[in-house]
Amino acid sequence: MTKKIILSLAMIFFASSFSLNALAQEANDAVQPDEGQETISAGILPDSPFYFFKALGEDIKAFFTFDVLAKAQRYAGMAQLRIAEMQAMAERTKTKRMEKAAERYQKQLEKSVEYLARAEERNREQEKERINQLEQEIAQNIEGYIAILDGSLGELPQQIKLKIRLAKDASGEVQIQALKLLVKDNPEKAVEIFLTALENRLRKIDVGVDYDDTENADDAVEQYNTYSSFGQEISEMAKGIRVGETTVEELVNTATAHHLQVLEQVRERVNEQAKEKIGEAIEKSKEVKERIEEQIRNRENEEESSGNNENGQEDGVCIQVISYAENPGTGECQQFSTPCDIPDGWEKKDSCPIEDNANGAAGANGNAAGANTNAGSGRD
Repeated sequence: MTKKIILSLAMIFFASSFSLNALAQEANDAVQPDEGQETISAGILPDSPFYFFKALGEDIKAFFTFDVLAKAQRYAGMAQLRIAEMQAMAERTKTKRMEKAAERYQKQLEKSVEYLARAEERNREQEKERINQLEQEIAQNIEGYIAILDGSLGELPQQIKLKIRLAKDASGEVQIQALKLLVKDNPEKAVEIFLTALENRLRKIDVGVDYDDTENADDAVEQYNTYSSFGQEISEMAKGIRVGETTVEELVNTATAHHLQVLEQVRERVNEQAKEKIGEAIEKSKEVKERIEEQIRNRENEEESSGNNENGQEDGVCIQVISYAENPGTGECQQFSTPCDIPDGWEKKDSCPIEDNANGAAGANGNAAGANTNAGSGRD
C-alpha cells in the first residue's frame, strides 16, 4: 500500500513538472518590484486553470526536499513567487486570488526562516557560506516585498487590506529573525540591512504625513517601533564589533539620534491626533538610545577593567604580585599580596608613602624582637 502511495506521488510530481514546463509560456507575467530589485517572474498565475498543477508541483517538490537548508531555499523561492502573483492579481483586480496568494506567501516565508534556523543549528562548517548567503537574500528581498505590499497594489477592499497588513507584519518578523541569524557570522552586513530597513520605515512616516495619509503613517510608526526595539537587541548581539572605525553600538546610536531629530521635525507638521503616534515613536527611540548608551558605557568599563590586567589580573585569575591601595575615606594605605585582595572602593596606588612602610617595618621588627626575647626567657 505504501509503495502505491509513493508511486502515485512520484507520478503526480513528474506530471506536474511536465505540465509546468509545457505551460510556462501561457502566463509568464513579470513583476518589477522596486528600482534596484531583480525582476520576479510569476509564471502561471492563480486565475489560470493550470494553476492547480503549479501549486501541487511546488508542494510535492517541497515534500520531497529532505535537507533543511535546501528546504529553506525552496520555501524562500516560493514566497517570492507569491509576491509576484499578488501584484499580478492586483492589476487584474482579482482580489480573492490575491488574498489566497497573501496567505500562502506568509506561510512560506515563515517556513523559509524556520528551516534556515534549523540548518544553522546543526553547525556544519561546509554549509556556513550557503547559510550566510541565504540569510542575506531573505533579509534583503523582504525590503522589496514590503515595498510592493506597501504601495504597488492599488486601492483594495478592507478585507484584503487586513490580509496585506498581516503579510507585512509577518515579513518584518521574518526579516528580523533572518538578521538575528546573520549577525552571528556577518555583523557588518546585518547592521547595514537593519539600518536601511529602519531608515525606510522612518521615510514612510515622513511621506505619510506629507500626503496626509494617516493610515499608512500610523502603520509605518508601528513598524518603526518594532525595528527600533530590535536596534537595541542587535547592538547587544554585536557588542564591541567594529564596522570600520566605529562599533556597531555606536553606529546604531548615531542613527537613532538622527531619527529622533527627524521625528521631532515631523511632529511639528502633524495634527493633534497624529502627534500622539509620532510621540510614541519618539519615546521608543529615546528609550532605545538610553539603553544603547548604557551598553556602550558598560562595554567601555569592561575594556578599561580588562586593560588593568597588567597589574597582575589575567582572565579572572590573580597572580601573586605585591599591590598597593589607599582607603579614600581614612587615607590609610596598605600593601596587599595580590590585586584581588584590594577591597572594593579602595584606590590602587603605585606605592604607599615611605613613612607608612617604615612604620610597618619597625612594627614587624619589634614583634620579631619580642618573640626572640620570649624565646630566650623560655630557655632560662
